[in-house]
Amino acid sequence: MAALPKINSETELLEFLTAEFAFCGCGYYEEAIRDLRDLLEFARRRQDSLDDADRFHSVTKELDEWLLRAPGLSTWIVWLLDDRDFIWHGKRTSDCYISDKGRLVLDSIDLYYSFDEAETENGG
Repeated sequence: MAALPKINSETELLEFLTAEFAFCGCGYYEEAIRDLRDLLEFARRRQDSLDDADRFHSVTKELDEWLLRAPGLSTWIVWLLDDRDFIWHGKRTSDCYISDKGRLVLDSIDLYYSFDEAETENGG
């Protein structure tokens, strides 16, 4: 496994996403980053709640609801993030957990981006 890069700025984050996904910054790129953040956050919260069954099931339910906003597209995103080692998933798309690489990107997004949480369905 390759060493994780250092991401010390928004520019370095965008360069990293460009290398991983051919991210170009066109279209609804901030919404795309927010959705990436949301999915990585769900994966982190699921993994971090493995020792608390009630919390784990609650997060899984929230993730299922989030994935159902666009189920086909969400499935592709989960597969892509798994393939790129941002997350790993089990038998269902909502059975996902964050990797070290995913945590690096999630932490960087949280550091360099601020989203109006009222606009998201994640609720953090």
